[in-house]
Amino acid sequence: SEITLNDNLTVRFSSSFNCENVQIFIYDQNIICVGQNDVTVMSLNGVKLQELIFTDHEGKPIGADLSSKFLTIFTLNGYIKIYDVSRHELKLHIPVKNAYDLFENFGEVILAKANYDGSLVAITIATESLVPDGKLWIWKLETDAVVSYDFLQKDNVEAIARLPITFNWDTDDNRLLVCEAKLIPQSNKSSDITS
Repeated sequence: SEITLNDNLTVRFSSSFNCENVQIFIYDQNIICVGQNDVTVMSLNGVKLQELIFTDHEGKPIGADLSSKFLTIFTLNGYIKIYDVSRHELKLHIPVKNAYDLFENFGEVILAKANYDGSLVAITIATESLVPDGKLWIWKLETDAVVSYDFLQKDNVEAIARLPITFNWDTDDNRLLVCEAKLIPQSNKSSDITS
């Protein structure tokens, strides 16, 4: 069956298949399924083309993002893998990196996304106590350096603490990034005195 939504878009059923996944991405004619233990690349008809296996040392994949042609995968044990998905088979864009080598007081990656040309990765993390650290980190892949913007840092009395929630890279300019931050409610420290 076929449905025409407007002059520029027609939706047509192609095929269906079963696939257990936590996240799913489409790139060109490939479907990338992030499962609980592995990542599988499949054709549009459900034929398995490639499977990325994660060792016990690396841990299971806990999240992923596809920006342009770069698939960023982060694991339970803090490993970050960035793949170029534009090739016939997914190929590592850079050597695998452990977040424990990038951050002090690291607990786990919350979110990681490469920019459209694969030169920078934006990351939010939780500390060892698994509390968000309040920073948006930018990892410069060429120099292996990290810089951050601290959303919890108060520059003046009127500043309000926030936590970065989500972010996205611009699709045309590899330097532009937008970040959504949530206000942290202020607690009143007044105490009631009873006599």
